[in-house]
Amino acid sequence: MMAGHLRFGFIMSLIFFVLQLFPVNSKIIEGVLETSKNWAFLSKFCFAKKGGRYEYKFEYPSTYNVQSLLAYHDANEKWKTAYTTNLMFDPAEVLYLYESPGGYGLITMRIISAVLLLYTGGYTLKKHPHNPIYVSFLIFYFYWSLIPDQVDDCL
Repeated sequence: MMAGHLRFGFIMSLIFFVLQLFPVNSKIIEGVLETSKNWAFLSKFCFAKKGGRYEYKFEYPSTYNVQSLLAYHDANEKWKTAYTTNLMFDPAEVLYLYESPGGYGLITMRIISAVLLLYTGGYTLKKHPHNPIYVSFLIFYFYWSLIPDQVDDCL
């Protein structure tokens, strides 16, 4: 009976690990836009593959006139003229994470959460050795806690 649980835990860990090899990227933009100009650029996005979904929701007072949303579709060669760099990250975000007190706090919290996860997982396995399914959860969540948050503009 114990071997069946170990096999199931190993298979679940393997499935979770393989799923991490195929990440899904998305971009969510929220905020308040206040401007006196006639138009405002919100963001760029692209679908690298043939599939994708674009959803949007705007809220504004009913006293305003009808608002327009322009979704502009470019060819690949036009991207190069509009966006001169091909950065896949925001340099300001990298500087914030690695060179500021707030960033040091985020890194510290990530390390503390990983240590606490290992401690609680080890404690649970020590108290309940007959349930090896916890091994797969421990491996998965420890790995998940170390993955940095990444949202790319265009892949």
